[in-house]
Amino acid sequence: MQKHKALTDHIKELTEINYGDWVFNGADSDDIISIPTISYNGAVYRFLLDFELFIAKNSDIKYHNYEDILKKAKIKNSVEDFYNTTVSDLSADVILAMIIGILRKERFCEGILLDAFKNGYILKWLKRIKEIDKKEEITDKIDKAIKSIWEKEIPADYENGWLLKEDTLKNAFYFNLRKRLDKFFNENNIRIFTEFSDGIFHDTKCRPDMVIAKVNLDADEDCFCDCITDYFAVIEFKFKNGYMASNDIYKDYAKLRKYANRFKINSKFYMATIWEYDDNETCWESEKNNWAKEKLTELNASYNPGTYDMRFYIKEHK
Repeated sequence: MQKHKALTDHIKELTEINYGDWVFNGADSDDIISIPTISYNGAVYRFLLDFELFIAKNSDIKYHNYEDILKKAKIKNSVEDFYNTTVSDLSADVILAMIIGILRKERFCEGILLDAFKNGYILKWLKRIKEIDKKEEITDKIDKAIKSIWEKEIPADYENGWLLKEDTLKNAFYFNLRKRLDKFFNENNIRIFTEFSDGIFHDTKCRPDMVIAKVNLDADEDCFCDCITDYFAVIEFKFKNGYMASNDIYKDYAKLRKYANRFKINSKFYMATIWEYDDNETCWESEKNNWAKEKLTELNASYNPGTYDMRFYIKEHK
């Protein structure tokens, strides 16, 4: 279920319509002149009603704190700044805050809301929210598949002797992702690439072990790598044994940190590690590291001290 569906469902109804008109009543029989008002299309009123209900029930953004959201996004609370902001850079919360800003200003300067509709800004912002919802929906499906593979297929492959060192782990993951999600990937133009040094990583000396990315198959590009438009998951793999191998594992966490901070990728990050060493379910990345919050998932495996059974477990940074 898309989080903002109650709002984005209005996109079709708000497309290519007359949003409203100024009404000039002139003077009455006593020469009293009425202040001009705006008569909005019913579609606008229906959207505004659902917007108010959404803010009241489903959002952390309220009328009293929307300015804090704008400030954090480095957007001034002005109509000019709202209009000049690159829409592809906006989060859903920031867009909601801007719409609230428009509504607050409408109270003191009637016509600002109509202008925002007529110039296409409200519709453009709603379309951006729909894009965000769609990406979150896809990301969630991929995330669930990755975690399930780590808990089911990978332990079975390890137990049955299919895994030996890092490349076999990577190959097993690729195989199981395709097996589970091949139809879904094709329907949404999503592809899996290994040892990836193209796209935003080109000429950076960075090469993630695996990325799950969206591609534009209709793009007129000379190189297929230039058809990549978005990223859903960036994954590093490690298959090591012995205590000293922990240093190599930490180095891959540093890689993920670099990807998140340097490239500003809006995706999930995964570190898949089989460590053949007895360990009390190590959490490799500190919970204090802000970069990992709601982005990093540790897919861990190590020997259970005492029994030396290999157990697979997941540490999610929330």
